[in-house]
Amino acid sequence: MQENVLTVQIKTSLEELFNYTTRPWNTHLWIDEVVAEDCSPWPPQVGVSHYRNKGHDGVWTDYKLVAYEPNALFELAKIDGSFGVRYTYADLGEGKVELTYREWVNEGEITCPFGQDALDKLKRMMEAV
Repeated sequence: MQENVLTVQIKTSLEELFNYTTRPWNTHLWIDEVVAEDCSPWPPQVGVSHYRNKGHDGVWTDYKLVAYEPNALFELAKIDGSFGVRYTYADLGEGKVELTYREWVNEGEITCPFGQDALDKLKRMMEAV
């Protein structure tokens, strides 16, 4: 298994960060590799909701929602089970939140690993509000 783990601390409220990062209509604003994302049904339901995102190549990739704990955890798995991604949120107090991003594959290598630049962009956006 290969994994990629990144963290960032952001001056914002836990609820605001969680809501922003789990809403599919915001994804393309902070992840440059994604041009569109949607979720059906909305609001998200574990085991029922499917997220899908479209890259610059026009290809849609489908994920199922496997874990969702408001203000704590958000996890998606590629429909075929080959890839997983988990966001965890920790309130550090004094208006600061730590976001940990973890992605993994069970076999092989992550073909396009997520970069710290996306989390840094998210930090700039959230702190500018």
